[in-house]
Amino acid sequence: MSSQNLYNSKNRLLAALPQEEYQHLLPHFELVSLELKYIVYAPNEPIE
Repeated sequence: MSSQNLYNSKNRLLAALPQEEYQHLLPHFELVSLELKYIVYAPNEPIE
């Protein structure tokens, strides 16, 4: 996926970043697929 596609994605956290910061982080991004309703983080639980 190109940087332009990611920057225009529906990810509001990424879209809120200034372009310069986004470009700095871009090489570290990794596209992952998650199952529907997959819990990424549960409240009050440690992050592994």
